[in-house]
Amino acid sequence: MGDTLSSYPYVKVRLACRRCGRKGSYSLARLADKYRAEIRLTDLLGNLAGDCRLWEPRHPAMARCGAYFADLDFPLPPPDLPTEGQHRLKIIRGGKDKAR
Repeated sequence: MGDTLSSYPYVKVRLACRRCGRKGSYSLARLADKYRAEIRLTDLLGNLAGDCRLWEPRHPAMARCGAYFADLDFPLPPPDLPTEGQHRLKIIRGGKDKAR
């Protein structure tokens, strides 16, 4: 699949947010008329979810908006902190490869 609205595979464009649960549904034809069919999906996402207070957070450590196209198979963002099932990082003293 391409990265423009004209290559979107469905007639409804559904958005959702991983952070706040916000959801929305838009007509593909209306979006193409308003933003043009060749708009990049990342730019379209910014136009549709850009009013979110987390879209461009003021502090770099703040979580960013989690908006995504719900019907497209985008990977989940990596977690910020380790969870229970993850192992702690190990410190390796010396840092040199002994095979050299």
